[in-house]
Amino acid sequence: DGVDDYVSVANNTTIARTQTISYSIWVNLVDGSARQYIIGNQKSSNGGTGLSIESGGFLLFQVADGTNDSYFNSKVTNFTTYAPNNTWNHILATFDGANAKIFVNGILRNNWSVTTPYTISNYSNFWIGRRNANTSQLTNGKLDEIALFNTDQSANASTIYNGGVPNDISSLSPVSWWRCGDGDTSPTLTDNGSASNDGTMTNFTTFSTDVPT
Repeated sequence: DGVDDYVSVANNTTIARTQTISYSIWVNLVDGSARQYIIGNQKSSNGGTGLSIESGGFLLFQVADGTNDSYFNSKVTNFTTYAPNNTWNHILATFDGANAKIFVNGILRNNWSVTTPYTISNYSNFWIGRRNANTSQLTNGKLDEIALFNTDQSANASTIYNGGVPNDISSLSPVSWWRCGDGDTSPTLTDNGSASNDGTMTNFTTFSTDVPT
């Protein structure tokens, strides 16, 4: 709802721990330049996967192998240039084991290729809207239509973005797909994907009626 909510996902010590992964998420941020965690199981800057906004206003897609390589390379600088504040924007981040790509509103904005054999490691628990380590960097804004894939979805970037309108992505077989308000009852955030990893919402009041359309 854009205030202080966050979600702990069922089986959060097993979800999003594959070497090929994609995140799809609609965001409406109050301040896209302030440090905030959006989704994932990041551990510091050298472990796990996920999306965050880092100091200086860059969008980070972390796919970390114990080094800081992805922190310095897998990012979109000046994020608000492509995703204005207080507006719904779409992020698709994909990793095929060798190439990390970040699409913002259907357009490829970063393509980083690893230079050495790569194994993502050092995960934390999985969260939506917060960092594992603390709750001081909650998402400052709204989230919707959150999807996780254990596959590279870069070839489907246009289909998922759908010209700026959330699409029915069930045919793409998301592992998890939290639709945020579509029949959800507090405190459970229903997973409409194949894994049935329902989330438990904290500080939940009500879903915002401001949704991407």
